[in-house]
Amino acid sequence: SRPSLSSLGREYSTTGTASASSSPFRNVVVVSGIRLPFAQSSTIYQDEMAVDLQRLAITGLLTQTALPKEEIDYVVCGNVIQE
Repeated sequence: SRPSLSSLGREYSTTGTASASSSPFRNVVVVSGIRLPFAQSSTIYQDEMAVDLQRLAITGLLTQTALPKEEIDYVVCGNVIQE
């Protein structure tokens, strides 16, 4: 079984200490990253909106990491361009 995000946050503190209570800031944990395959402009993704492609990537990330979505507070993502 995989560890929960809360246990990872205690192990990998951004404050440099193992105690989450010693800082007013929350711990940040980067669990993984994912991207969609590159494709030439106006080909396989031409009928998809950027938000739909991000949804596919995030769904793939949840599947890859097996993290329960209830454990995730924030997701940072972005796109390069949409033509």
